Amino acid sequence: MGVHGNHSQAALDSVLDLARILWSTAEIVGRKQADRRKAADTATSAWSGPHKDTFVSLFGHESQLSKATAQSLREEAAEWAQFWRTCANLRKDRLHDESEQRWAANNPVYAGFHQGMRQGPPRPPDLALPTPPSYRTTE
Repeated sequence: MGVHGNHSQAALDSVLDLARILWSTAEIVGRKQADRRKAADTATSAWSGPHKDTFVSLFGHESQLSKATAQSLREEAAEWAQFWRTCANLRKDRLHDESEQRWAANNPVYAGFHQGMRQGPPRPPDLALPTPPSYRTTE
């Protein structure tokens, strides 16, 4: 694979690391907001008046923002996983094409006889999309 292959693999691995971190952060945001919801419910259970109404309104807005933040983090993680899949499939295709070219160079008579037909090893199928929360490679 050589130096460039190792660097490209490390770059691909870091993309899935980022997806895992984003997903994990979304989970933390969700857990923290759930904890805050319990504390808010306890704090406001016997509370009344305009201050409670203001707090409830502001807390509702905070809850919506927390949910939106967690959702955005999950969506971003999914986009990075899709980016990994696209890059990994392009890399796989490039390696296959190089293998096919080497095969043709080592088999010139057969390759020339069947000109225009695909030669060499069959093209491997596309890689599957890694899924949360582990985002494991599918290579």
